[in-house]
Amino acid sequence: MARTVPQMSGRLPLFEKLERHSGGTVVILDDGVRKSIPDFERYSKDYETSFDAVKRAYAAAKAAAKEAAAQGRQPFMISATTGPQLEGRRKTYLVETTPLGYYKEPSTVREARALALACCETARVLHAEGVVHRDFRLPNVVCLGPRTSDEDSLGTEVGTSGGNDEDLAFLVIDLEGAAEEGAEVSPDCGLALASRDGVLDENGTFTAASDMFEIGMVLQSILRQLGAYHGESKAFVRALKRKELSALEALDHPWLRGLGN
Repeated sequence: MARTVPQMSGRLPLFEKLERHSGGTVVILDDGVRKSIPDFERYSKDYETSFDAVKRAYAAAKAAAKEAAAQGRQPFMISATTGPQLEGRRKTYLVETTPLGYYKEPSTVREARALALACCETARVLHAEGVVHRDFRLPNVVCLGPRTSDEDSLGTEVGTSGGNDEDLAFLVIDLEGAAEEGAEVSPDCGLALASRDGVLDENGTFTAASDMFEIGMVLQSILRQLGAYHGESKAFVRALKRKELSALEALDHPWLRGLGN
């Protein structure tokens, strides 16, 4: 684990309590994040989720982190070191997560593919447990830095390759919006993406395919900014937005295949 945190854009201040639009707070620690949401029952109603679904998401993430570490791979989704749990009469939600990443928009096609890999791997893990993420947006995908075990880098302990600019690992965060796959989403749901055209199915439910659609929206925006929205990358995004690919099928698509090995 890195012993120092380098100065770079996209970093939040350490050990300061930061307010979130959901009414919760976040404290950035030296190796992760402490998150608190007061009155989680009200939060659950506003965001149309449940504590059970969020717990299941974190349980799946913990298993995925162990699997990735055993394979010598970087983690691709956030996991909890403490919690999640509810405390007190107000049912305050508490969780501490790791590892710590930083915000970085992909600046190369390879980085865009690495981000897509993290999103699709996360979807694979959650969907296998009957849970959907529901909030695949750029702010919810952070960078872990170069894939290196150098103590002076911002990596994790896992990883052996060289740390060139294109060899980055990304991590999906913010599992507090997770919910049961196939649950109906109302127009009043607090999730920003829930009301976007094409996300929900014809019955107004959020399915596994809805997650894949969101991933397609993120990638389309990134690839257009990079001037790389054409050929195989465009075909991949179109397949996601047409809801033609499951998470497993996306990981086997030629545009992503082999990237995580």
